[in-house]
Amino acid sequence: MKSFRFRLASLVLAALVGTFGAPVTAANTVATQQNRTAVFTESVGLDGIAQVKGRIGVVGTAGSTLSDMQLGQKINNAASVFTIQPISLGAQTLSTAEIQNLAQSWFTKRIAALTNQVVAHLNSIGVDSAWLDYQQTVKSNNKNKYIVFSVSIRKSGKMTWSGVQVVDAAPTTLYTVYTNKSVETGLPQSWQYPDSGTLKYDTRNLSFQALTPATVIQTNGAYDEPPASSDITTDPDSGLKCLIDHNSSPSCPQAFPDVKTLIRTTDSIRAVVDYVRKVQPDYTEQPDGSQAANMALDIYERTIQLPACCCQDTGQTYTNKQRYGFSLITIIDRYLVNMDGSYVQVNRYSGRSVSPTIDQTKSVPITRSQLGALSSQIINPENGKLDLVEVNSYPPGMIVNLAPISYR
Repeated sequence: MKSFRFRLASLVLAALVGTFGAPVTAANTVATQQNRTAVFTESVGLDGIAQVKGRIGVVGTAGSTLSDMQLGQKINNAASVFTIQPISLGAQTLSTAEIQNLAQSWFTKRIAALTNQVVAHLNSIGVDSAWLDYQQTVKSNNKNKYIVFSVSIRKSGKMTWSGVQVVDAAPTTLYTVYTNKSVETGLPQSWQYPDSGTLKYDTRNLSFQALTPATVIQTNGAYDEPPASSDITTDPDSGLKCLIDHNSSPSCPQAFPDVKTLIRTTDSIRAVVDYVRKVQPDYTEQPDGSQAANMALDIYERTIQLPACCCQDTGQTYTNKQRYGFSLITIIDRYLVNMDGSYVQVNRYSGRSVSPTIDQTKSVPITRSQLGALSSQIINPENGKLDLVEVNSYPPGMIVNLAPISYR
C-alpha cells in the first residue's frame, strides 16, 4: 500500500503545482531538524598541564553534509565536564610499545567514570551527544611521542572509544563524506542531493579543523546503498563496507579509493566517515494500516519591512519565503574507522526536509496592531490567497521549519 499512497500524494502535489502556478525547482533539499552536540578537546603538554576546551552547537543535516563546525557556544569551565588525569611515565627511555601498553591500561580504567560524568552533563543541558579528543605529548628517547584517543558518548549512555594510540607526529584525522546518489523507490531521481555520488575528504587536527583543502571525487554512486529488496541476503550496508575497505567483498568497485587506503596515504591515524543515506520519504501510518507520504511546508524566511517614519500605522509589509512539497527524511550515519579497516558506528543524525518543489514569495500589508500576532502566523500558501493563517491550524509535522521574523 505504500507505493499507492505515494502516487496518490503525488497527484495532490501535482494539483498544488497547477493551482499555485509556480515552477517546480531543482533546489537543494534543505533539512531543518538539527541535533545539539558538544565537542571537547584535552591537550596535555610535556609539563603535564592539561588544557581543556569545549564548544556546543548544532549538527545539521543540511543538504548532504553535516554542519558540525557551527559550534558557536563556548562551554565555560569545560574541564569540569571533560577531564581525565594524564598518565605519568616514570622514564623517558620507554619504547612506543611500552608507552602504548601503559597508556591503554591507564585510560581503560578511567573511561567509565568519564562517560558517567559526560552523560550527566548532556542530560542536564539537553544535548544529544559529545565527541571527545585527548592528546598528550610525552618523551621517548629524546623524541616527542603523542598519546591519542577519541571517545563518542550519547546521552543514553552509549560510549564508543578508539582505544589508545601512540604516534610519532601530531596526529591527524581523515574526514570523509560519501553522499548516496540513489533515492528511495517511488521518489523522482531529480530529488537527489546536490552532491550525490561524491566522495569528499580532507584531514583534520585535534580540534577537527581542516588542515587540507577538500578533495572531491565523483563516483557516480559507486558506494551507494543497494536497492530495496525482499531478499534477506541483501546487505543494506554493502556500499558502506566497500567504501571503508575494498577487500570486504569481491564485488566492491576498484576504480575509486577506499577509506582504509586514504588513511594510509594521508598519514592519518583514523577516519571519521559520514555516510549520507539515500533520500527517502517521510510516511505516516493511516487508520487502514497503509502508509501515506507527508506533505511539508518550509517557511525559511519571514521579514517585516517597517516604514521610514516610525510613527506611521501604515506602510508595514510582512513577507514570507517558503517551499511546499513532500516531507523527506535525511539520515547521516557517522563511523569511526581504524587504520586496519575495522569500524564502529558512533552516531546517527536525522532531519526532516522539504523536497525541491514549489518555491514562492508572498507579501501582505499589515498594520502596527498586527505585529504582536505575526510570530504564530504565516501567509496562506494557496494560490491567490493572501490571508494570514495560524501555524497551529496545520497538521502536526506539516510545517517542518518556521523561520524567526526579522525586521528591516
